[in-house]
Amino acid sequence: MSWTIVNVVDGMIRQMQEYGTQESTVNQYYRGFCKPIIKFFEERNGGLYSKSLLVEYQKLSRQGFEAGQFKQRHFNCIKRCVRLLTTFAETGHADFSLPKQHKKYKPFAENLEIIEKILAKTTYEIGFKYRLHCCMRHFFCFIEQAGVTTDEISDSTLFEFLNAVSETNKGSMDYIIIAIKLISNFLKIERKLCIKTDFSKLRLKYPPQRLISPYTEEEIKKVLSVIDNTSAIGKRDTAILMLAFNTGLRAIDITRLCLEDIDWKSGEIHIVQSKTKRPLSLPFHASVMNAVADYILKARPKSTSKEVFLRALSPYRPLNGANALDGVIEKYCKHADIKKKPYRSFHSLRRAFATELSAAEVPLPTISQMLGHTCINSDYPYLSYNRQQTSQCTIGFEKIPIVSGFYSDSYVPSLKNRSTITLEQLKTTIIKLPAMDFREVPLEGGAYA
Repeated sequence: MSWTIVNVVDGMIRQMQEYGTQESTVNQYYRGFCKPIIKFFEERNGGLYSKSLLVEYQKLSRQGFEAGQFKQRHFNCIKRCVRLLTTFAETGHADFSLPKQHKKYKPFAENLEIIEKILAKTTYEIGFKYRLHCCMRHFFCFIEQAGVTTDEISDSTLFEFLNAVSETNKGSMDYIIIAIKLISNFLKIERKLCIKTDFSKLRLKYPPQRLISPYTEEEIKKVLSVIDNTSAIGKRDTAILMLAFNTGLRAIDITRLCLEDIDWKSGEIHIVQSKTKRPLSLPFHASVMNAVADYILKARPKSTSKEVFLRALSPYRPLNGANALDGVIEKYCKHADIKKKPYRSFHSLRRAFATELSAAEVPLPTISQMLGHTCINSDYPYLSYNRQQTSQCTIGFEKIPIVSGFYSDSYVPSLKNRSTITLEQLKTTIIKLPAMDFREVPLEGGAYA
C-alpha cells in the first residue's frame, strides 16, 4: 500500500504526542513544518509520499536558509521534521534520538570534567542537560581563547561572556544564564574563587506579552450558521465548536473525550486533563448535550474507538489532537467571512469562554476552577480583553494627600518675576488648570460668607 504524505504526517504527529512532546511543540511542528511539506507534495505529485521528494524539499530549504530567508534554528527544525517523517515511513517508528553531530565547542579535558561534575549534581532531564552542556562548553572555550585559566575566573569574566553571547546567541540566553549560575556556584563552593555577584538573581528581559483576541459571541454564531448540519462532518464540527465555546475545554481534551466521560443523567463531563493530569468536572449545557447526542446517534461512524469524535473518512480513527481542530475553525471562519487575526486559533475559543464568564461577573476563582487551572495566575491572559471590568479598576484621588503644589495648604505663590507675566500668559495658564468645585471651599469673608 502506498503512503500519502498526510498519512505519514498524522502517524508521526501521533507518535510525538505518545513520546511525551509538549503540545505547543507538536502544534509548532504541524503548523510550521508539516503543513508546508504537505502543500509541497500535493503540488508536486498529488500528495503521495516519496523519500526522494522529501530530500528535494530539504535541499530547497537549505537554499532558502543560505539565501537568508530564515534562520539556522528554523532550518534545523525542518531537518528534524524530515528525519522524523522518513524514519516513520520506513520503519513505522519515528526516530526521536538526538543525531550525532560534530561538536562546535571543544574545551580542554580538565574543563570538560568540571562540566560533568556540575551537571552530575543537577536533576534536569537528559535533553535539558544536553543544552546546558553545549552552553558550558561554549563558556570554557571562550575563556581558553582569552587565555584565562579556571582559577582566574572572576565576575568580570562571566559578564564579558554574557555580553559577548547576548549578540550571537539571543535564542539560547535562557539556557546560558542557567549554565552561568551553575558554573559560578560551583567555582565559589568547590574552587573557593572570589565571585561576589549572585548570578542566581539574573533574569531575562522578556518582550511584552501579546494579547490574543478571543472569538466574540457574534462570531461564534456566524461560524455555526454556515455549517451544514445535514452532513456527518457538519454534525461533528457543530458539536465540537459548541463544546469548546460552552465548556472552555482544551482542544486535546476534546479530541480525547471518551463516551464514558459523559454523564448524561446529571448533565456533566468528567475528564482527566491531558496537560495537568488533574481531574475536571464541568456542567454540560442542554444545547451542547443535544448537539453531541445528535452526532453520536446519527453521524458517528461505527467504530471500536472509545473516543467521541472520529474522522469522517475511513479508517475511522480519533482526531489527530489539536491540529485537526485548528483546521476546523479556520475552514468555517473563512466560509463565514470572519477576519483572520494574528495568533488566533481553536484555543481562542477557550479564551472566549473565560472572557464571557468574566463579562458576566463570575468570580475569578470560579473561572479558574472551570478552566481547570492549577494556579489562579494562569487566568490573567484569558481575561485581558474584558475592557469594561478593566476600566472599573481605576481609582480616584480622594485619599491621596496633596502635600505640595497649587492645591496644597502650604502653597505660597512666588513673587519672583511676577511683573514679567503678561495677560495672555495668565489666560493660558488658567486655561490649563483643571476645573475646581467651590462648594467645598469655606467662605470666610465677602458678600457670600
